[in-house]
Amino acid sequence: VQDFVGEEARMRPTELMWEEAKLPFIQVVNKLKPNIVVVLGSHLGDYIEEYADQFENTIFCYWYHPSTPRYFKYQKSLEDFKIAVEKANKNKF
Repeated sequence: VQDFVGEEARMRPTELMWEEAKLPFIQVVNKLKPNIVVVLGSHLGDYIEEYADQFENTIFCYWYHPSTPRYFKYQKSLEDFKIAVEKANKNKF
């Protein structure tokens, strides 16, 4: 999202903000061509999943946001990242 969302915690971007963020995100990923993108936050993940499959050689690793200890689990996140690295390494060949 390319704008300030709000002045306090837990404020969500508007639908317009998400829509306006889509093209810049796609352009950055296409330019950088990362092997892995770590997506922090389930809400963000919901939006990115819609078009993540268009990036052929990029693995998306979805985590709960680390600021939500009720959901974010450090060990699970590391395991998910390890799986993403393994997938990315397979894509290189």
